Amino acid sequence: MKKGNIMKQYFKTSAIIGAGLALLVSCGEAEVGDPILQAGDLRDITSPALTSGATSPDKNVRINALKALGHIGGEQVTAQIITSLSDEDIDVRRMAAFAAGISGDPAALDVMRKRVRVETSDIVVAEIYNAMGRLIDETGLIYLAGELTITDNAVRQRGIMDGMMQVIAYKRFNAADIKGVDYAAVLKMTQGDGALSKAAGYFLARVGNLYDVIPMVDVIAAYESASNIEAKTLLLRVLRRSAGTDVQVYIEALNHESGAIQMEAVKGLLRSNSDIAKAAIRDIALNGKSALRFEALALPRDIKGEERDRYMANHDLFVEGVKAPSDMIAARALAGLAKLDVSAANEVAKTWFAGDNAYRKAKSIAILSKLAAYQSAILELSTDYSNPHVRDAARTALSLPELESGSGARDTVSSVEAYAATGRDIHFTTTRGDITVKTLMEAPYVAHNFVSLATEGGFDGMLFHRVIGNFVAQAGERTNNDFARWGTVREEWHPGLGHEIGTLGVATSGKDTGTLQFFFNINNNRHLDGRYTVFAKVTKGMDVMMALQEGDKIISASVQ
Repeated sequence: MKKGNIMKQYFKTSAIIGAGLALLVSCGEAEVGDPILQAGDLRDITSPALTSGATSPDKNVRINALKALGHIGGEQVTAQIITSLSDEDIDVRRMAAFAAGISGDPAALDVMRKRVRVETSDIVVAEIYNAMGRLIDETGLIYLAGELTITDNAVRQRGIMDGMMQVIAYKRFNAADIKGVDYAAVLKMTQGDGALSKAAGYFLARVGNLYDVIPMVDVIAAYESASNIEAKTLLLRVLRRSAGTDVQVYIEALNHESGAIQMEAVKGLLRSNSDIAKAAIRDIALNGKSALRFEALALPRDIKGEERDRYMANHDLFVEGVKAPSDMIAARALAGLAKLDVSAANEVAKTWFAGDNAYRKAKSIAILSKLAAYQSAILELSTDYSNPHVRDAARTALSLPELESGSGARDTVSSVEAYAATGRDIHFTTTRGDITVKTLMEAPYVAHNFVSLATEGGFDGMLFHRVIGNFVAQAGERTNNDFARWGTVREEWHPGLGHEIGTLGVATSGKDTGTLQFFFNINNNRHLDGRYTVFAKVTKGMDVMMALQEGDKIISASVQ
């Protein structure tokens, strides 16, 4: 998530980075490393280092201890965390607020509410509001809405909206369900070029059915006058979720220089039944840039009645689309063809099934699994460890349970060894081009995980199996059985380090479940902050990253 100047002041990252290094070089601890960092990775609440660290006279030690306690989480850490909300140091208080949020214990809420009334630092108050979003229910959401109406401080407003956005994004609230929000006032906040405009736009884009509480004509006006590209993109996302938006808005947006805005425009056109929209989608599906063409070939999950006639008029687009050299476009076209013309889709799938392209073969399995003649062959592939991507597709198609993968948590290495993996360059050679990333000191154990993976050749041959426009490009499916039992790595969330464009995050299925899978953020994804660990940033090849498509492959990875 891209930060503005306000957020650059929002957290003194250098203090936290320095904390780990200070413990490595002081008091003769260079050999044993940082016991707090190690206890945090082990999730060891009994560690004396944590008990003493939270009350240490050294503020950096207190900060590290609070971060570790927050990651351990639960009722057992709440008392110490909320006590630290009154610490004399601003950075410690902010880390205490962050730790309270990630700890997951709502018992901290009462103290947090009281603290915002006496806290003098806007930075800390904003972090408290943000943290509340991870702990509250609908009642808490109404509380935050009330707080938004009584402050005109931009830093605090952003913290409130970030907190509300967190609970809305993961608990699915509609606009009309959130009492007390002045949506017109929030819409005005999108005007400007600072961090607040982005936060307001992101909040509005996450709220469901915004059109029930605010006229879309007002959103159109805000979209047209917005000066910040990110806020403008988010407002267009709000508009394309409303079926009543004037199609001309999307037509004009197709000519915008921002690819993100063009992507939202295509998604908006797909919702329109106007002849203008239909013509535009046809043109994009045949002649558009790869990412836009992929979106233009999207079909609803279920097609019935008159809708079927509408989409059958574009039957030829899918017939042509399966011939595309782009694996991603061809696969999207095949999925659409299967909904319109099963016989034609089966013939294409049979050709792909017999071929050597693992990505296309995997996509063909979902279609051919419905044919009795292919059941035996697909069942055989479901245990083929030589091609895990195809194997997993076969197991999914046949509704077989996932194979056991992983062997518990990876060993906690010395923090000295973990820190040695930070600041390293991992160079990816992909079929799309070269990308170099630098691992971050804020996540040393996760950095160690992926540096080790690259060193051992674990990235080699990995497919980008999930690419979603204006969101992420994800890779990391196991390429061979040598890595089938690669263990899990724990989260290392860090305040102020967000999912900005060009950062890399760990893909998980729940807290502390990360293994090999990772994703490039190809958009600013602030709803992922504090839920998925950021461990690296792209330093070279940003254009390659933005152009990644499903089916692209990591040829090799090396560490410098």
